[in-house]
Amino acid sequence: MAQFRRTIENVSMLLTTFKRRPNVIRVQSRFWDREFVRVDEGVWEARPWTPALPLALELEELYQAGASA
Repeated sequence: MAQFRRTIENVSMLLTTFKRRPNVIRVQSRFWDREFVRVDEGVWEARPWTPALPLALELEELYQAGASA
């Protein structure tokens, strides 16, 4: 039962992350923690997950959006 609850929590967290950042999916397991970042349509790049990486990517996206405006 505990394993089932943990799986539901992980899926819920994954869906919340996907809604917040549709170009990044974080996948966790007992052995590794990765982010898959959409580079192009149908092309995903695997990266090690770090807490600072999502913030850095968001700041870079904001910077690029401001530079192109």
